[in-house]
Amino acid sequence: MRRCYTCGREASRRLIVEPLMLPVCLEYACKQKVAQLPRHHCSARLLDGRICGANAAPDIETEGRELCVEHLQSLWGRNSAA
Repeated sequence: MRRCYTCGREASRRLIVEPLMLPVCLEYACKQKVAQLPRHHCSARLLDGRICGANAAPDIETEGRELCVEHLQSLWGRNSAA
């Protein structure tokens, strides 16, 4: 079983959606979401398992992932508290 890029659920069958060529389950909402993602988008997962998908902060990568400003701030806040 593989995971849908958009919703994070396991799916036995997936589609590859252009233009980013990302794998999604057969749910219409997932196909629409991934088709509208910006090229550089936040790859953080929300509490319900879905992808954030907001525009990523320009020229910043954290551990190979692009994150939006909100998720970067929360990550930096957690790291400075540790």
